[in-house]
Amino acid sequence: YVLNEMHRELFADIIDESEQDIYKAEGAMEVSLLDFLKKEKNSKLVLLKGAGGTGKTVSMIQTCKKLLEEGICAVYIPLNKVKFNDMNDPVKEYIRKHIMGCDDSLFRVFESMANAEIQNNVYLFLDGANELPISHLNDLYEFIKAAGFSREWSGTRVILSSRTDLESVDIKILDMLPLEETKINDFLDKLGVNMPDNQKVLNLLKNPLMLGLYADAEKYSELYRKQGGRFKIKLETTPDTAAKIISNFMQTQLYQMASVSNNNNDFILYHVLIEYALPAVAARMLLEDHLLTERDLRSILKEVLDENDQHFRWYIDVVLEDLWWEYGV
Repeated sequence: YVLNEMHRELFADIIDESEQDIYKAEGAMEVSLLDFLKKEKNSKLVLLKGAGGTGKTVSMIQTCKKLLEEGICAVYIPLNKVKFNDMNDPVKEYIRKHIMGCDDSLFRVFESMANAEIQNNVYLFLDGANELPISHLNDLYEFIKAAGFSREWSGTRVILSSRTDLESVDIKILDMLPLEETKINDFLDKLGVNMPDNQKVLNLLKNPLMLGLYADAEKYSELYRKQGGRFKIKLETTPDTAAKIISNFMQTQLYQMASVSNNNNDFILYHVLIEYALPAVAARMLLEDHLLTERDLRSILKEVLDENDQHFRWYIDVVLEDLWWEYGV
């Protein structure tokens, strides 16, 4: 559900750090990254840089899709899925296994294209360098150097994304720019949501992720406020911080889940999931500074949803006690 919200036409413009040239996403579903790649063909290594929620991932996926539609070989790889441990060439192994389905003959065709003496014969999108543990960053740097200078990747153009600069790497840097107010207004207008008159809120909406979450909550805000009382839905009237925008969005998710269930036990479970478990997982992701595996999630949930944990004990005594009393479960 959330991914569908993120794939709207919210592609921000980008700026070349060294040349100060701006590349624009002109229309719906047009991508500024594709505009850059078509106009500036000489940069073999490119870094797409921006804060969380600025649209790096969706820009890379959409650009990859557009190139494939034009018959150009393009591969998208989320770096947090690559196994760097004990592998001579982890990126190639990921491509062989997950993109080519272990079809060695097909993989050999890819290799011949990747090392061809043809400029930009293959486009390789590597997403989320900042999500890698420090122990794997050195492996990534070694791959980048090889991609930039070795015969093995001579026909390949590599585009990486990260929230921060990559140390000791000679690379073309593109910065994601904030959304323009006209684009924000057009987006909200299509959904029947009024443009906020609070400048603090408006500044937050220049981040595509925040705009998507804000619009989703505001689109049906009156309905949530009128009918959400029995589900204990609480919406901030002026969501002027990122935390308040996210909270409103999560509350609307709680409403949507609860409104399709007639089971009060399920409703209380949804409350625990939205209000307690997910924030606990998010906090752990922030502390550890990388994405979590399914095994990590199970371990964290087992840890935080423990009645002997003092924070969960407080949540049970203060929040769940009222819900149990009201719903008789």
